Amino acid sequence: MHPHDARAVARGKRVFRSQRERKRGFTVNRKLLATAILVEGSVIGASLFASVVFANRYGMEIGATQIAGLTWLIPLAQRGSVWWLMTVAGAVAAVAELVRLPLVYAFRTHPSIWMRTGAFVGVLLCCSLTVKAVAVVTEQSYAQRLHEVNKADDVMTESHGRLEKAMAERAAADAAVAPLTDSLQRLDAQIEATNKTIQGTGAPPPDRKVVRSVPSKCWDKLRTRSWACSKTVTTFVPVEWQGRPLVTQLAQRNTERDRLTAERTDKAKAVAAADIEIAGIRNDVVAAETARRVAVDRSQIHSFAGMFLGTSPNEITDAQV
Repeated sequence: MHPHDARAVARGKRVFRSQRERKRGFTVNRKLLATAILVEGSVIGASLFASVVFANRYGMEIGATQIAGLTWLIPLAQRGSVWWLMTVAGAVAAVAELVRLPLVYAFRTHPSIWMRTGAFVGVLLCCSLTVKAVAVVTEQSYAQRLHEVNKADDVMTESHGRLEKAMAERAAADAAVAPLTDSLQRLDAQIEATNKTIQGTGAPPPDRKVVRSVPSKCWDKLRTRSWACSKTVTTFVPVEWQGRPLVTQLAQRNTERDRLTAERTDKAKAVAAADIEIAGIRNDVVAAETARRVAVDRSQIHSFAGMFLGTSPNEITDAQV
């Protein structure tokens, strides 16, 4: 075909299309139409994919690593009813997107005002459906990092709980040591006062020696013959002394002090063990807080929320997210 003939044919098509559009009362921008179809296809594809991933995450007991590895391609026979319901719901929402362009066309071309009004309402409903589909897709894109933040929050909360429990146990152990310490201090004061009193009474006198004869039986060397005899027995009798009851009292107090010292040592060991445990838990708390900060720094939704609210992402609460 001669180039002039080709241009004439193209010009004739444009003239025919222009006359047809004037007769209809509207024109069709084919570039915008193609863009709308591309957007609808993208929304439908993303919605279908997100619904399958959503069903894999919440409709089956599989991990995030499996989801990231696209294990949703395993045989469909292994899926349960919950997975199918969630997937079908997403597919229905995606298919519903197909009615938007016909509704727009009806709103523009239908002669009845009531039909155009219904088509307009339908377009609004489709827009809300699109918003929901985009929200699901966005949720899936943020869910994994948000899951990491939630997991880090759980670990941090558990670490703080263990720290509070250890602090309470340490306080209880310390409370048990305090009365023993007070008792030992009072007992030491009493022992010191008793020693001073004993020193004031002077040194104890020596015991009195008593020698006496007692009847006995005597034997020869071969122990073949015995006879009655007497033997001398020497005994020492304590002399009355004013400090003797104090000495007995001092011995009793020293015994009581030894018992209290042993008991206080056991309680102090419990406090020391609690201090060691608290130090380890504090390290766990620091590690958990660091892990949470790292998870928050990697979470896009926390970054968006912090930027929107004008605060640090690490200060964003779950309610704000």
